[in-house]
Amino acid sequence: MSGSTTPTLPVSPLPTSPSGTPKAGSTEGGGRDWWAEEVAADTAKCHRLQPLKRLPRKLNLWYGAKRPRLLWFGIGFGPENLMACAKKHGFWPETDELSYVQKLTRARYSAEDLLRKLTGWRYIEIRDPYSLEHERIIGIYSSYWICERVLDAQTQARVLDTIKEELGLDDDPMWYYDRRNYDYAYLKSFPKRYPKVMERERQRFAKLST
Repeated sequence: MSGSTTPTLPVSPLPTSPSGTPKAGSTEGGGRDWWAEEVAADTAKCHRLQPLKRLPRKLNLWYGAKRPRLLWFGIGFGPENLMACAKKHGFWPETDELSYVQKLTRARYSAEDLLRKLTGWRYIEIRDPYSLEHERIIGIYSSYWICERVLDAQTQARVLDTIKEELGLDDDPMWYYDRRNYDYAYLKSFPKRYPKVMERERQRFAKLST
């Protein structure tokens, strides 16, 4: 029919949070897809913050860096590695009452405890990095900690070999930018505490270095 127009269907508003803000994936408010924008921004940041083989001086507190970004030295892994480790050692929750994500969360903390006991290195943590390849890494120390100063090459290799064996990993460790940009508590205490902590950790690891 001449001059007719196609009727436009009304767009149902997407669910909002209690504060009234559109949830992820909403195009409410000017047709913008906020979730897609966040994903694009995060991907761009991951491209920019690629893992490093060596920690540069500008990011190292020991060379006078002021409030450098936080990085962790460790190995990337996937949920399948965590699940296999959890089932091997019997701490994977075999219940239908928990979701898959909830099971992974519980296994995460159990795996940290296990690896700390097996290696004797109590600073092991599973961290959330900026990475295009890995959602998580198993880190052995951060760029803020002095622990790397007391882990000799032989002991560090032993700790990493244990981690690789338990999680079924082959990759070499790298420095990953952590999603927690800074460790403010450590920055504040760093000038006062590091001599005492260094000596304590030397004594703790003397038995592992022989």
